[in-house]
Parts: sequence; structure tokens; C-alpha cells
Amino acid sequence: MAVILTVAYLFVKSFADPSVDGLLRIAVIALGPIVFNAVLLIVLFFTSLFVSPLCGGCCGNFGSVMAAIAHVGSVVGMVGFFEFLWVLERWDLSHAVLGLIATISIQRCLFKVLIAVGISREYKHDEVNRAWWTGVS
Repeated sequence: MAVILTVAYLFVKSFADPSVDGLLRIAVIALGPIVFNAVLLIVLFFTSLFVSPLCGGCCGNFGSVMAAIAHVGSVVGMVGFFEFLWVLERWDLSHAVLGLIATISIQRCLFKVLIAVGISREYKHDEVNRAWWTGVS
């Protein structure tokens, strides 16, 4: 599905009056939010690792706050990259929506491959998840 939608986006971009590199554009817009989220998670991981022991006693929901910051940052990043795509498409909503659909399909394909290859099964006790957000195991 990602290949079909990317080819459709490239087909639409082949008729652009100033010639644009549609494949590079869709690659940047598809991989940009993933890199943004990775950097955000690394920053939040080290924040939770060093700040959680300091305010662990007074703030019982520190992990929830860190998770909420990560989720809000992710949404802001996705909206920002869509706006960037919209600006690159010269405010043409139909091209921006086609690019967004192609981007989502590329991201879904990439995540499915990464999950199938690299992620192990999560256990019911959720210990790894709590340790990630709180910085305490």
C-alpha cells in the first residue's frame, strides 16, 4: 500500500510546473516525525532518569506527566510536519492530503517491519513501561 500511494504522489508531482523531487520530499516528511519523536524520547528518558529520583517522593504521578509530555510533543511534531508539507505544496490541500496519506502509509509499513523484526513480547506486569517513564525500576 505504501508503494502504491507513493507512486500516486510521485505521479501527481511529475506534473508540477517547477520540477520538484517528490521522492525526497515524501521521504523527509515521512521520516522527519520519526526522527523528531526519537530525539524527544531520548531527551525525556534522560530527564526522567535524572529528575525522577529528585522528585519521586513528592510527585507520585511523575511517569504519567512524562508520558503526557511525550504524547503532546508527538502530536505537535506531527502537526508541524504536516504544516511543513502544506507549505511545500504551496497551500494546495489536495496535494498535501495525498502527501499525508502516502506519509502515513510509509510510516505504517516502516513500523510494521520494525515491530516484526525488533520488538519482543511485552509482559502483562508492565514493568518495562513504568521503568521507562519514571526512571526507576
